[in-house]
Amino acid sequence: MARHLGGITHFVDARAYDEFRWPEEETLHGNQDVEFSMYLTSQNYQMAYLENYFVNHGLDGTEGQMKKHKDYFEKRKWEKCHVYGDKYEK
Repeated sequence: MARHLGGITHFVDARAYDEFRWPEEETLHGNQDVEFSMYLTSQNYQMAYLENYFVNHGLDGTEGQMKKHKDYFEKRKWEKCHVYGDKYEK
């Protein structure tokens, strides 16, 4: 059991996101994993590490997803390097 998990290890029913959203225009600030873990705990989900399980980005893997959704990954890469309030422009 754990108090919080990194995002890549959140394996949860999509309904958990029904009431939880970050604004789309919000810059990544590094606290999202903690915020989502706290939300899940408040909704009576349990945080646990499952050993011997591997989570990836589907059949294409991370590299395939990066090629398929290049704009998304470029935006996320940009956001991690800029301060809150900066606007991303292609």
